[in-house]
Amino acid sequence: MKKQLLLIAIFAMATFAFSSSAFAQGDRAPNNALKAGQHSLSFSVPGGGNPYAGGAFGYWMMLTPNVNLGLNVGLGLDPRDGFTDSGEETTDFYWNLLLAPTLKYYPSTRGNVAMFYFGQLNLGLGGGAGEFDDPGFGIAGGLGAEWFPTTRFSISGQAGLGIDIVRPNQKPFGVGTFTSALAANIYF
Repeated sequence: MKKQLLLIAIFAMATFAFSSSAFAQGDRAPNNALKAGQHSLSFSVPGGGNPYAGGAFGYWMMLTPNVNLGLNVGLGLDPRDGFTDSGEETTDFYWNLLLAPTLKYYPSTRGNVAMFYFGQLNLGLGGGAGEFDDPGFGIAGGLGAEWFPTTRFSISGQAGLGIDIVRPNQKPFGVGTFTSALAANIYF
């Protein structure tokens, strides 16, 4: 319980810090591509809490100056060692597919750093060795920040809480304390 309260306190402080600095920048012209109608491609590597894929490719579209809608697609290939009935060692490859529609909300889009909140649905499929796993379904949410070293390129990071409602080959419900990711984004 203390750990959860500490995490909530850290998220609250980070939200306050990012929001305060973003709003304090005044009416300065934005040095980023966060404008309605902009599109972007993202390449992300999750740091934890993603049982479906080791990385994801995403297509994003800014619906308004503060709302970004994206679809992340991840594919993972995992070699798993095992033994046959006769005792010979084998390696089977298991695949995992992630489809994750995501919505980001930016409280302010001024300046080179923009804080955001995100909500995400995780739909996962997997299988291997001639078998299919049960589909996975989960939700995630949290906060992050996006840094624009140039107008059309950014690096973003996020962390949050994930809840798996249906998990392949496991108990039907699970909570992941962190769903983190680091991404490179190219706007056009």
